[in-house]
Amino acid sequence: MTTLARIVSVSSGFVLFGFRGRDLDLLMTALVVGLVLAFLTASAAAKRGRSRHAWFIIGLGGGLWAFAAALILLPFASGRSARGTSSKPPPTPHAA
Repeated sequence: MTTLARIVSVSSGFVLFGFRGRDLDLLMTALVVGLVLAFLTASAAAKRGRSRHAWFIIGLGGGLWAFAAALILLPFASGRSARGTSSKPPPTPHAA
């Protein structure tokens, strides 16, 4: 069980927090942190025009590393700025 707990904590990036405790506590906490990071990774990727489902699975396996990759390596989709708004000006209303 010690090996499994360490593998999960390293792959999720949870080991960087320096948590020292029982193996079961480490395993469960790393799994919860990994699940949260998977949702954050999917959200960041979706804002950049990528597949939410694919990046959720990548986030489950990669944890903090996948989240960092989604934030740093994925460029925003064309036509969208960093805030998620369109780069086109809003349409002007027609005068009646």
